[in-house]
Amino acid sequence: MSPSLSHAQSSVRGRARVLLALLPLAAPACGRTDRHGVAYEGRRAQLKRIAIIPASVEVKTMHADESLERRPDLIAQVLDRSLDYLAAELRTRGAEPVPLKGPILPPAGHGVPEPSLAKLHAVKHDILEKHYVQGDARVFNYSLGDLCVPTAAAHNADAILWFFITGDVPTEGRKAVKAATITGGVLTTTPMYAHADRAVLLLLLADGESGDVLWFNRYPGTEDIAEPDDLHDLIHDACRNLLLPATD
Repeated sequence: MSPSLSHAQSSVRGRARVLLALLPLAAPACGRTDRHGVAYEGRRAQLKRIAIIPASVEVKTMHADESLERRPDLIAQVLDRSLDYLAAELRTRGAEPVPLKGPILPPAGHGVPEPSLAKLHAVKHDILEKHYVQGDARVFNYSLGDLCVPTAAAHNADAILWFFITGDVPTEGRKAVKAATITGGVLTTTPMYAHADRAVLLLLLADGESGDVLWFNRYPGTEDIAEPDDLHDLIHDACRNLLLPATD
Protein backbone atom coordinates (compact mmCIF):
# COMPACT_ATOMS: atom_id res chain seq x y z
CA MET A 1 0.00 0.00 0.00
CA SER A 2 1.39 3.38 -0.97
CA PRO A 3 2.17 5.92 1.80
CA SER A 4 -0.29 8.41 0.27
CA LEU A 5 -3.15 5.86 0.23
CA SER A 6 -2.41 4.82 3.80
CA HIS A 7 -2.45 8.45 4.89
CA ALA A 8 -5.76 9.03 3.09
CA GLN A 9 -7.41 6.05 4.77
CA SER A 10 -6.14 7.12 8.16
CA SER A 11 -7.55 10.60 7.55
CA VAL A 12 -10.95 9.18 6.59
CA ARG A 13 -11.04 7.02 9.73
CA GLY A 14 -10.20 10.02 11.85
CA ARG A 15 -12.96 12.10 10.31
CA ALA A 16 -15.41 9.21 10.75
CA ARG A 17 -14.68 9.10 14.48
CA VAL A 18 -15.40 12.82 14.77
CA LEU A 19 -18.68 12.56 12.84
CA LEU A 20 -19.84 9.50 14.74
CA ALA A 21 -19.22 11.37 17.97
CA LEU A 22 -21.64 14.03 16.78
CA LEU A 23 -24.49 11.63 16.03
CA PRO A 24 -26.06 11.37 19.51
CA LEU A 25 -26.85 15.10 19.49
CA ALA A 26 -30.55 14.27 19.70
CA ALA A 27 -29.98 12.61 23.07
CA PRO A 28 -30.23 14.64 26.27
CA ALA A 29 -27.25 16.60 27.52
CA CYS A 30 -25.72 15.73 30.86
CA GLY A 31 -28.16 18.10 32.63
CA ARG A 32 -31.36 16.80 34.20
CA THR A 33 -34.34 16.47 31.87
CA ASP A 34 -36.91 15.74 34.56
CA ARG A 35 -39.32 18.22 36.18
CA HIS A 36 -41.25 17.88 39.44
CA GLY A 37 -44.40 19.15 41.10
CA VAL A 38 -44.58 21.32 44.19
CA ALA A 39 -45.83 18.33 46.22
CA TYR A 40 -43.12 15.92 45.05
CA GLU A 41 -40.70 16.12 47.97
CA GLY A 42 -43.49 15.88 50.53
CA ARG A 43 -44.92 12.72 48.94
CA ARG A 44 -41.84 11.02 47.50
CA ALA A 45 -40.99 8.86 50.52
CA GLN A 46 -44.62 7.80 50.94
CA LEU A 47 -44.96 6.26 47.46
CA LYS A 48 -44.59 2.56 48.29
CA ARG A 49 -46.94 1.01 45.72
CA ILE A 50 -47.14 2.46 42.21
CA ALA A 51 -49.39 1.41 39.34
CA ILE A 52 -47.91 1.62 35.84
CA ILE A 53 -50.24 2.45 32.96
CA PRO A 54 -49.41 2.87 29.24
CA ALA A 55 -51.07 6.09 28.11
CA SER A 56 -49.76 5.86 24.54
CA VAL A 57 -47.48 3.44 22.70
CA GLU A 58 -46.74 4.15 19.05
CA VAL A 59 -44.18 2.30 16.92
CA LYS A 60 -43.63 2.83 13.20
CA THR A 61 -41.25 1.38 10.64
CA MET A 62 -39.12 3.96 8.87
CA HIS A 63 -38.40 3.00 5.26
CA ALA A 64 -35.46 4.13 3.14
CA ASP A 65 -37.41 7.13 1.80
CA GLU A 66 -38.36 8.17 5.37
CA SER A 67 -41.97 7.09 4.91
CA LEU A 68 -43.51 5.62 8.07
CA GLU A 69 -45.66 2.52 8.54
CA ARG A 70 -47.54 1.82 11.77
CA ARG A 71 -46.62 -1.54 13.33
CA PRO A 72 -49.27 -2.99 15.67
CA ASP A 73 -47.15 -6.12 16.19
CA LEU A 74 -44.21 -4.09 17.47
CA ILE A 75 -46.52 -1.90 19.55
CA ALA A 76 -47.64 -4.96 21.52
CA GLN A 77 -44.05 -6.06 22.11
CA VAL A 78 -42.87 -2.61 23.18
CA LEU A 79 -45.86 -2.22 25.51
CA ASP A 80 -45.17 -5.52 27.32
CA ARG A 81 -41.44 -4.89 27.62
CA SER A 82 -41.94 -1.32 28.78
CA LEU A 83 -44.19 -2.48 31.60
CA ASP A 84 -41.58 -5.05 32.65
CA TYR A 85 -38.66 -2.61 32.50
CA LEU A 86 -40.51 0.16 34.34
CA ALA A 87 -41.56 -2.33 37.02
CA ALA A 88 -37.92 -3.33 37.46
CA GLU A 89 -36.90 0.34 37.81
CA LEU A 90 -39.47 0.86 40.57
CA ARG A 91 -38.29 -2.24 42.43
CA THR A 92 -34.72 -0.96 42.49
CA ARG A 93 -36.09 2.14 44.25
CA GLY A 94 -37.90 0.16 46.90
CA ALA A 95 -41.38 0.63 45.45
CA GLU A 96 -43.83 -2.17 44.65
CA PRO A 97 -44.94 -1.94 40.98
CA VAL A 98 -48.43 -2.76 39.75
CA PRO A 99 -48.20 -3.08 35.94
CA LEU A 100 -51.58 -2.54 34.28
CA LYS A 101 -52.28 -3.05 30.58
CA GLY A 102 -54.17 -0.35 28.78
CA PRO A 103 -55.53 2.74 30.44
CA ILE A 104 -57.43 1.30 33.40
CA LEU A 105 -60.76 2.92 34.10
CA PRO A 106 -63.24 3.27 36.90
CA PRO A 107 -64.87 -0.05 37.87
CA ALA A 108 -68.05 0.79 35.94
CA GLY A 109 -66.29 1.20 32.59
CA HIS A 110 -64.19 -0.81 30.19
CA GLY A 111 -61.72 1.98 29.57
CA VAL A 112 -60.78 5.46 30.72
CA PRO A 113 -63.60 7.88 29.83
CA GLU A 114 -62.71 10.18 26.98
CA PRO A 115 -62.90 13.37 29.08
CA SER A 116 -60.37 11.88 31.50
CA LEU A 117 -57.99 10.94 28.71
CA ALA A 118 -58.35 14.45 27.35
CA LYS A 119 -57.30 15.82 30.75
CA LEU A 120 -54.24 13.59 30.86
CA HIS A 121 -53.10 14.62 27.39
CA ALA A 122 -53.85 18.28 28.06
CA VAL A 123 -51.69 18.30 31.20
CA LYS A 124 -48.91 16.47 29.39
CA HIS A 125 -49.07 19.04 26.57
CA ASP A 126 -48.97 21.97 28.99
CA ILE A 127 -45.91 20.60 30.79
CA LEU A 128 -44.09 20.00 27.52
CA GLU A 129 -44.97 23.43 26.14
CA LYS A 130 -44.26 25.49 29.24
CA HIS A 131 -41.40 23.55 30.83
CA TYR A 132 -39.52 22.19 27.81
CA VAL A 133 -40.36 24.25 24.72
CA GLN A 134 -41.04 27.80 25.92
CA GLY A 135 -39.21 27.51 29.23
CA ASP A 136 -37.19 25.15 31.38
CA ALA A 137 -38.42 25.76 34.94
CA ARG A 138 -38.05 22.50 36.83
CA VAL A 139 -40.93 23.02 39.28
CA PHE A 140 -44.60 23.03 38.25
CA ASN A 141 -48.09 22.78 39.71
CA TYR A 142 -50.51 20.56 37.75
CA SER A 143 -53.22 18.09 38.68
CA LEU A 144 -55.14 15.33 36.90
CA GLY A 145 -58.07 15.84 39.22
CA ASP A 146 -59.83 12.61 40.12
CA LEU A 147 -58.58 10.66 37.08
CA CYS A 148 -56.21 8.54 39.17
CA VAL A 149 -58.42 8.01 42.21
CA PRO A 150 -60.56 4.99 41.09
CA THR A 151 -57.61 3.05 39.67
CA ALA A 152 -55.33 3.85 42.59
CA ALA A 153 -58.02 2.82 45.07
CA ALA A 154 -58.84 -0.40 43.19
CA HIS A 155 -55.17 -1.46 43.25
CA ASN A 156 -54.24 0.06 46.60
CA ALA A 157 -51.67 2.24 44.83
CA ASP A 158 -50.15 5.41 46.22
CA ALA A 159 -49.43 6.79 42.76
CA ILE A 160 -49.75 6.05 39.07
CA LEU A 161 -46.88 6.19 36.61
CA TRP A 162 -48.26 6.95 33.13
CA PHE A 163 -45.94 6.44 30.19
CA PHE A 164 -46.06 7.61 26.58
CA ILE A 165 -43.55 6.15 24.14
CA THR A 166 -43.02 6.64 20.41
CA GLY A 167 -40.39 5.16 18.16
CA ASP A 168 -39.41 4.97 14.50
CA VAL A 169 -37.77 1.62 13.76
CA PRO A 170 -35.49 1.58 10.69
CA THR A 171 -35.65 -1.02 7.94
CA GLU A 172 -32.41 -2.44 6.57
CA GLY A 173 -32.82 -0.04 3.64
CA ARG A 174 -33.03 2.92 6.00
CA LYS A 175 -29.95 1.74 7.87
CA ALA A 176 -28.10 1.59 4.55
CA VAL A 177 -29.10 5.19 3.77
CA LYS A 178 -27.80 6.26 7.17
CA ALA A 179 -24.48 4.49 6.61
CA ALA A 180 -24.11 5.99 3.14
CA THR A 181 -24.85 9.47 4.46
CA ILE A 182 -22.20 9.13 7.15
CA THR A 183 -19.68 7.92 4.59
CA GLY A 184 -20.53 10.86 2.32
CA GLY A 185 -19.92 13.25 5.18
CA VAL A 186 -16.56 11.68 5.93
CA LEU A 187 -15.38 11.92 2.34
CA THR A 188 -16.51 15.52 1.91
CA THR A 189 -15.52 16.58 5.47
CA THR A 190 -19.08 17.93 5.83
CA PRO A 191 -21.06 16.60 8.83
CA MET A 192 -24.14 14.78 7.53
CA TYR A 193 -26.72 12.69 9.34
CA ALA A 194 -29.75 10.69 8.20
CA HIS A 195 -32.09 9.74 11.04
CA ALA A 196 -32.61 6.01 11.37
CA ASP A 197 -33.62 5.42 15.00
CA ARG A 198 -35.74 7.94 16.87
CA ALA A 199 -37.53 7.47 20.16
CA VAL A 200 -39.16 9.62 22.83
CA LEU A 201 -40.31 8.44 26.24
CA LEU A 202 -42.52 10.57 28.47
CA LEU A 203 -43.11 9.62 32.10
CA LEU A 204 -45.77 11.24 34.28
CA LEU A 205 -46.07 10.28 37.95
CA ALA A 206 -49.35 11.34 39.57
CA ASP A 207 -50.52 11.12 43.16
CA GLY A 208 -53.19 8.45 43.58
CA GLU A 209 -55.11 10.46 46.17
CA SER A 210 -54.92 14.09 45.09
CA GLY A 211 -54.20 13.67 41.37
CA ASP A 212 -51.27 16.06 41.67
CA VAL A 213 -48.59 15.53 39.03
CA LEU A 214 -45.53 14.77 41.13
CA TRP A 215 -42.82 14.12 38.56
CA PHE A 216 -42.40 14.28 34.80
CA ASN A 217 -39.66 13.49 32.33
CA ARG A 218 -39.30 13.84 28.59
CA TYR A 219 -36.41 11.70 27.41
CA PRO A 220 -35.49 11.55 23.71
CA GLY A 221 -33.08 9.03 22.25
CA THR A 222 -31.74 7.44 19.10
CA GLU A 223 -32.58 3.90 20.22
CA ASP A 224 -34.33 1.27 18.14
CA ILE A 225 -37.08 0.48 20.63
CA ALA A 226 -37.94 -2.76 18.83
CA GLU A 227 -34.64 -4.08 20.22
CA PRO A 228 -35.07 -5.18 23.87
CA ASP A 229 -31.66 -3.91 24.98
CA ASP A 230 -32.17 -0.52 23.35
CA LEU A 231 -35.62 -0.13 24.91
CA HIS A 232 -34.24 -1.14 28.29
CA ASP A 233 -31.48 1.47 28.04
CA LEU A 234 -33.95 4.20 27.05
CA ILE A 235 -36.21 3.43 30.02
CA HIS A 236 -33.33 3.05 32.46
CA ASP A 237 -31.88 6.42 31.46
CA ALA A 238 -35.28 8.15 31.58
CA CYS A 239 -35.89 6.82 35.11
CA ARG A 240 -32.50 7.89 36.41
CA ASN A 241 -33.95 10.51 38.81
CA LEU A 242 -37.34 8.90 39.44
CA LEU A 243 -38.20 8.96 43.18
CA LEU A 244 -34.84 10.56 43.99
CA PRO A 245 -34.56 13.90 45.80
CA ALA A 246 -35.21 16.90 43.58
CA THR A 247 -32.35 19.35 43.11
CA ASP A 248 -33.31 22.73 41.68
